[in-house]
Amino acid sequence: MKYLKPLFTTSILTLALSSCMSKKDTVKDTVVEKEMPPLSIAEQRNNLAANTKNKGFGPQSPRDIDSNNGVNSIIFNTSPSYENMNLCNIHFHKNAEHKGGEFTLYAGDGDLKGKDTGYKYTGTLNSSEMKQVDYKV
Repeated sequence: MKYLKPLFTTSILTLALSSCMSKKDTVKDTVVEKEMPPLSIAEQRNNLAANTKNKGFGPQSPRDIDSNNGVNSIIFNTSPSYENMNLCNIHFHKNAEHKGGEFTLYAGDGDLKGKDTGYKYTGTLNSSEMKQVDYKV
């Protein structure tokens, strides 16, 4: 028991001091950042394949959603209507994250961090679909 008191006191002191420091100071003093060279898309895919091998799952993206191949036997119910769903993780992509439908032209490796990659739209829009909307998006 006599060893717990100094440990407890040190923990409280550390907590008190860290709460007085700015986040910038805390990160600067405790984290050493090293810029790693970005991996090519091929290297990233190889790493993902190696890290998920024989685990029963694979990387979430990119996927070809037009492909019917696969061994996942789980069947999901249809999602509820959008009026009955909560908004979460809403984000936009310049290109489609997954290959499928009319998003089939690979955009390239981008910046190797997820920007300017994916699949470009290869379809055509009619004049109605190209019409500017009259509300703020």
